[in-house]
Amino acid sequence: MEWLFLPGLLAGAAGMAGASLGRRLHPKRLRALYFGCALLVGTGTLLAGAAPALLCAAGPVLVQGALSVWFLHSMQRLNDAIPSDRRATLISVDSMAYSLLMIPASPLVGLVGDLTGQAGAGLCVLCALVVVSGLAAAGKTRYNGRGA
Repeated sequence: MEWLFLPGLLAGAAGMAGASLGRRLHPKRLRALYFGCALLVGTGTLLAGAAPALLCAAGPVLVQGALSVWFLHSMQRLNDAIPSDRRATLISVDSMAYSLLMIPASPLVGLVGDLTGQAGAGLCVLCALVVVSGLAAAGKTRYNGRGA
């Protein structure tokens, strides 16, 4: 019980390190950054769900560090592309969409764990979904208006 604070403490430190690292990165395309961050978040989620205790504590560290890098660059692009009056509405809609997705996702992750008898099985399924989203973003190409 005395060590339960450690993953939260390390994840907070990883968030600060990720923001610091993110300031030094200058990605030309967010798609490539998303792919890399999705792989790190997926790996961290897998570690949190399926790894032994010490590696399980490393999962939130990977997730928080990668999310900090992603949010830094995606919010910067959002600020550059959308005027401030519309940005507030977009951020509000984003928060609402996240809430609506979490309403079914949270119980489903628990259900997968209950059905398999493994507490981390739902996190492993979540890992697969995150990695698939990264692969889908990496494989997507721009539509050039000429059909293909």
